[in-house]
Amino acid sequence: MANTEQGATIDRQPWPLVTIGVLLFSVATHLVPPLAGALEFDRGAVASGQLWRLLTGHATHYGGEHLLWDGAVLAVLGAVCERAGRGRFLGLMLTSALGISLGVWLAAPGMQFYRGLSGIDSALFAWVTARWTIDGWGDRNWPRLAAGVLPLLGFAGKCCYECVAGVTLFVDSSAAAFTPAPLAHLLGGVVGVAFAGVLRRGVRPVRRPVAADRASAV
Repeated sequence: MANTEQGATIDRQPWPLVTIGVLLFSVATHLVPPLAGALEFDRGAVASGQLWRLLTGHATHYGGEHLLWDGAVLAVLGAVCERAGRGRFLGLMLTSALGISLGVWLAAPGMQFYRGLSGIDSALFAWVTARWTIDGWGDRNWPRLAAGVLPLLGFAGKCCYECVAGVTLFVDSSAAAFTPAPLAHLLGGVVGVAFAGVLRRGVRPVRRPVAADRASAV
């Protein structure tokens, strides 16, 4: 008999190739400054038709510390998410990258340049914790629910603090000589939570036969 449990349908990948590719590309843009300049989010360049910057700008960074923090988080979260399903992971990466860039474009008209994977990192973190929250609530699995809700609330608090204080946690933006963009983290979190909800609605729960069903089938 074929196993139709939801967990058995997960397309597990042995190697997080997309994550590795994004990390290598980010390192390359860091080592070749002219490449970073050609790929960063530049409002004037985007307005002139260089639309690829809406996606590639996330792979550019302001210095080694900026890249180290963003890359380390992506390495961990990306590996976990991609191994659970490369298709949905790639969809979230592209959706969050484009959504964050468009959100910055519309909500922060004074922001001329933007770099960094932190917004996408935020989307991945929010997606994972939102999935734990939704699954824990649906299964009445209270430890799993708590494992999702508490980090998600902590992330929301972090975003609120960054937006109010105008600084980013973990990375010293003043030392790296760039202006923090907490809006990108908030936008990434919104995309991640929304993505988790959309995917959850698309999953049909497996109905296990009960005793009455088996009896009526005899």
